[in-house]
Amino acid sequence: MHFANRQLYCVIFCLISMNVLGQKSSPSTSFKATYTFAYKKFVSSKFYKTTNTVLLCNGKESLFTFDQMVNFATIQEERQLTVDEIMMNVLPFYYLIYLQNNEVMHYEAIGSDTYKFSNKIQLNWKLHENDTLIGNYKCKKATLDFYGRNWTAWYAPDIPISAGPYKFKGLPGLILRIFDSEKTFDFTLNEFKKGYFDFNKKFEIYFFNEDNRPTVSIEANEFYRLRKKFNEMSLDEKIKFMNRDDSAGGNIQLESATGEPVRAAEVRNVINSIERLNEP
Repeated sequence: MHFANRQLYCVIFCLISMNVLGQKSSPSTSFKATYTFAYKKFVSSKFYKTTNTVLLCNGKESLFTFDQMVNFATIQEERQLTVDEIMMNVLPFYYLIYLQNNEVMHYEAIGSDTYKFSNKIQLNWKLHENDTLIGNYKCKKATLDFYGRNWTAWYAPDIPISAGPYKFKGLPGLILRIFDSEKTFDFTLNEFKKGYFDFNKKFEIYFFNEDNRPTVSIEANEFYRLRKKFNEMSLDEKIKFMNRDDSAGGNIQLESATGEPVRAAEVRNVINSIERLNEP
């Protein structure tokens, strides 16, 4: 990839971060659940934004990611993504979770690189007698401490599937809603379908990667350390990190929505993470 193209992708990433403008195998799945994901991207954010996520599950394995990343995979089965397609599918985060039994394969983009790690998770849910109605389903309450956040889940015993968004599973029913106590992240089911659904298990194609950089295998703790460090960088530091392999230099002039120049070194918005391991 030419340096000019790398700079273009850096500009795209920076604009997203600043809010001034992430062999085919097709196992049969038994259901598809789509969730509205409400989130506060930055620690300083006061208001929610929303996007759509999807969970595909066949009982033995499941895939959870964003609708737009499924679009990336569909396109990249045939060809490379264009800049316009990337810009039309902007996301606050770029990650994919593949679950098989208790084994998790986590793929996530940090800057212009994609990392993957695997680990086993044990979720120690606390079940409660409380109930509520979500749609047409009577739901029961469960709570969980998970990587630095306290979560409340509402699950439907009438849908006897032990699954949910992100890495949340293990309850006696499908999770219809789950949110953290600080109200930073909130997943709410908006559609549930039984039937035959495919997902591609070449997970790299769910991410945009024009220069075909290999996905980096990393230990979980090292990944969390790296992500925390990146999320706390200034915009200028993120640009340098993303261009660390380029021999050429270059300055990118950014402007605010009013046209005023922005000093990249001054832009430092700390990003929220679902898993707050080793984070304050």
